[in-house]
Amino acid sequence: MFNFRMLPIAPHSPWRVAMGVCIAFLTIAPGAVMAEELAPVAELRLYPTGQIVGGGVQTDVGNTGQAGVLIVYNRARRGDNGRHADERGGGFGIGTFYDHYVASNRLGWSLGGRFDVFALGIDYRDDTRQGRSDVIVLQPTVGAAYSVPVDSNRLVARFGLDVGAELNARTRGAEVGKGAIVLFSVRLSSR
Repeated sequence: MFNFRMLPIAPHSPWRVAMGVCIAFLTIAPGAVMAEELAPVAELRLYPTGQIVGGGVQTDVGNTGQAGVLIVYNRARRGDNGRHADERGGGFGIGTFYDHYVASNRLGWSLGGRFDVFALGIDYRDDTRQGRSDVIVLQPTVGAAYSVPVDSNRLVARFGLDVGAELNARTRGAEVGKGAIVLFSVRLSSR
């Protein structure tokens, strides 16, 4: 069993939660992690006030599942959709996902879940003040997707629609926007 106290991170840190989720992913299919069954993944997720781009690896789980880990960058341009007249910024994070496909060839329809943790720097401005907030954001989402083969079945494109929440776990500075989120995603992976 992994001892989380060994990590040089505060006991209730969102980063510890994210590391725990990633370690859990790595234990889903121990044989795949050590074998050649990891496939590269690139992803773009769009939401009304920003974009998330990332890259990582995924592995097949059982006959109808896929799980993966990505390093991601979140570019937020919230404008006045946050708590201030203008909010914008961005930051890196880590995400993990699991998709369950209807068909055993891992093409067509799938349902899945995802969990991302971001360290965002958000610059805000109001009529009377401006500043910067550093925020640890937790972003759990669930969604549906459709995957199609590209390039003679060697490359797969997955188009998804996800819903979830953007939760500010820790904020240094003024409170900034959070709440429900809807994302459209395109993920490319090799087979």
